Amino acid sequence: MNCRGWRTRLEAFFSRLEDLPGRIHVRMLIKAPIEKSELTEIAAKWPNGLPGALERFWRDESSGMDCFYWWEPPERLVADLKFALAGSRRLYGGPCFEAATVFPGNYGPDCEDLDIRRNVGDFGYRLLSEAAMLFQCGNGDYVGLLGSENDDDPPVVYCHHDGDGSGYIARSFTEFLVQWEQIFYVGPALDLMWHWMDSESGLISSDAPTTRRLQKLFERSFRPPGQRDI
Repeated sequence: MNCRGWRTRLEAFFSRLEDLPGRIHVRMLIKAPIEKSELTEIAAKWPNGLPGALERFWRDESSGMDCFYWWEPPERLVADLKFALAGSRRLYGGPCFEAATVFPGNYGPDCEDLDIRRNVGDFGYRLLSEAAMLFQCGNGDYVGLLGSENDDDPPVVYCHHDGDGSGYIARSFTEFLVQWEQIFYVGPALDLMWHWMDSESGLISSDAPTTRRLQKLFERSFRPPGQRDI
């Protein structure tokens, strides 16, 4: 399993989003791969060493992304998409990260705050304290890497900032990228992504029936060039 070409495929998908019917907002900023000097500086912030999979992603794909979309489908498609809208009329997602800010324990608020510990529970507190927050969820939550457990391709965790429920969502960073791509970068906020979580393991899985439903919806919703939605 590898994520080579992930950036190229993401760019291709985001470039087509404005062809969708209904209302759509797209933001796409993708930085060049990381420079060796910057990589050395960032690696120094990882006590157990910078995970190889993350280093390869930054070196081969991108050192930072600010990619986000929301799609509000027309009324005729709302029923087909209702399973993934989480009580809203919009589907949204996309990766937002900056390599220079990613390192273990980089959570913004003070993790020594006992109120935070009481709020998120002992395990959630551990993740906020030790994980490297990678992808912003837009709601105060983060998707991060618990790098101390696997030097090369660490597991991915979802970190709630308010309440319990934090936990593992992928066995490795590479697996997360592969699975996330299959569900069109939905989320990564859990109020949307939970539709693709395995009920037993809690891990994200593109094998869920909802994946094919979403794929079919996108396939038939992208308009041919020049065609206007009615």
